[in-house]
Amino acid sequence: MPIDQKYSPVSTQKQLEFKNALGIDSSKQLILAFGGGLGSTVINDAMASLAPTLGESIVIYNITGKGNIERAKEKGVGIANYRAEEFVYGLHDAMAAADLVITRASATALQELAGLKRATIAVPASQLGDQQLNAKLFQEANAVIVVRDEELADTSSLTKTVQEILHSPTHREQLAEALHVFARPKAASDLATLIIAPNNG
Repeated sequence: MPIDQKYSPVSTQKQLEFKNALGIDSSKQLILAFGGGLGSTVINDAMASLAPTLGESIVIYNITGKGNIERAKEKGVGIANYRAEEFVYGLHDAMAAADLVITRASATALQELAGLKRATIAVPASQLGDQQLNAKLFQEANAVIVVRDEELADTSSLTKTVQEILHSPTHREQLAEALHVFARPKAASDLATLIIAPNNG
């Protein structure tokens, strides 16, 4: 799937700059959570429950999706390390700033995160067969950690999974590297070549 070529790995320094641009303390680890344009109430609710268990050294930046912001803000009241936005211009920058991303298992999101080489927890939408297949494929390659919708309600288990990733640079890098194998930075030009090739015969 062709994606913008800006979805490529960034240096540690650049990641810190992206954090600062978002107003996130660059000394803290950042979890970006989003569920696509329409968002995901299941993911949003889980993030508001997860944040207090992680401590203030880890910040959750939750892109709630259209129509979900009020509910998220109500659940996040008084939680210092939880920040919710309905929409963000330049999702690339938020992805690049993140130490860990929690997202739906859409092909586009996974390709963009593969390009950026970001450790990812994929939450496939239970009603979407393509996301179920994506999650299975990437999980079998040890490229993502898969958490099901029904598992998000188990905050203690989710906390353990997140901490295992964020507290282990080696584990995080292994996930990121395995996902990056799926990156196709030249997909657009390769597709164009395939389209044009028959005319050259």
